[in-house]
Amino acid sequence: EEGSEPDLANGLIAYWPLDEITGETTPDVVGGYDMSLTNIDDSNVVEGKVGNAFSFSNADQTLLSYVSEGEDDDLPANKHDSFAISFWSKVQGTGQNDLRLFSESNTLGDNNPLFNIGTRNNGSDGTIDIYIRGGGPTVGHIFSTAEPFDDEWHHVVFVQDDLSRSIYVDGVLDDLAIAAKPESGWDNLNATTIGGILRGSASHWVTGLIDEVAIWKRALSGEETALLHSDGMPGPPVTEDGLNLEGPTIVDFGDLSGDASYEFFFKAIKAGASTAIAGNNAFALKLDQWNEQGVFGTTVFGVADNVFTPVEGKSVASVFDRDVHVVAVNDTAAGETRLYVDGDHVGVLAGNFELAGEGKVMGARTTANTDPMGEGSVMHWWATYNSALTDAQIAALAAAAGGVTPEAPALSIANNGDGTVTVTFEGKLQAAASVNGPWADVNESSPLTIEASEAMQYARAVNE
Repeated sequence: EEGSEPDLANGLIAYWPLDEITGETTPDVVGGYDMSLTNIDDSNVVEGKVGNAFSFSNADQTLLSYVSEGEDDDLPANKHDSFAISFWSKVQGTGQNDLRLFSESNTLGDNNPLFNIGTRNNGSDGTIDIYIRGGGPTVGHIFSTAEPFDDEWHHVVFVQDDLSRSIYVDGVLDDLAIAAKPESGWDNLNATTIGGILRGSASHWVTGLIDEVAIWKRALSGEETALLHSDGMPGPPVTEDGLNLEGPTIVDFGDLSGDASYEFFFKAIKAGASTAIAGNNAFALKLDQWNEQGVFGTTVFGVADNVFTPVEGKSVASVFDRDVHVVAVNDTAAGETRLYVDGDHVGVLAGNFELAGEGKVMGARTTANTDPMGEGSVMHWWATYNSALTDAQIAALAAAAGGVTPEAPALSIANNGDGTVTVTFEGKLQAAASVNGPWADVNESSPLTIEASEAMQYARAVNE
């Protein structure tokens, strides 16, 4: 829809971060289509484009594979008229003749159909070689203009939109013309592989690094492929829970360390001098900092109460009595914590925090009723992510939640030239001695005329 935020979660059916090995597989964190390992162990898990990646070797005949378990599976991607396949790779195509990074194939004794994204068949350069056969004329070894297989990290997205095919490199549409997919002849596909082909036996193993493989059962737009290239995938939720909780609840925030993001969608009713969104016995993320300062903050119990500093032109004012989407990003590389309200980056706080494992939402300490949200509050949901989400990813989450910032009430201040000042406002007027509060209601109607000689105060208008 024109003007809407891209929603990369829409239609996403599989996402292999390729960060780890769990038992005999590497996990698909979306659809549960975990990939089986062939000749791969912990030594193949190396530093990647995002987190870790898998290192593949033609000499070792390494392969990741998933074989469909029935018609209910959304894989392979080619069972859909529209789909998209995205991955990052660091592969030297020159000298690698006709080797495959991503394939879909048939393990049932027939070499057709076959879908391949790989290196050029004669190994002469770093172009992408598309080879597709079965169910119509063969798309036989056609090559991209871009050369992403140059032993540097590059992003590749193959898009099929209602049978029409195209390919993007580093967020840019390549001018390679690919014949449209025939409407039939693809029923026998059952294998999805990374690093080679799996038919009756495995073959065409590539050498290089592959990371962040994802599949959608819809076409991605040019805007979405560019967003994937620039901002990447949202980190998979470590934990997602708390549907319509009505009071402080002990939860498990998951196994988090380093960069992490905390998402909350709630309506809070004010109940005391301080209100916590979440926390544990050592730390709390505050909706309203201690002593009714009227701003977001954090507390390290027994050590310090902190408040977020507003980004220029933004507000870190507490939000009560309406649904609000809040994300706190713990960015250890930047040494800061960022605050987002309804998808908008509004505040920043120097330093980082630890909030993992057992904790509480709609309040703080797990062993006491500390800083709870009041009666009538609701936590629609919460989630934690093991990465520092980007601005675009958070905006998409807020849009999905329906978290839209209401139009701010108007406020104007005019010097009348006679020793008085007139304040004209919509909603409710509040005043404070500091830009960070605490804010107090000014029980007057608009317009309000005051003496210019009165002590300087900060003013804001808020929705009633």
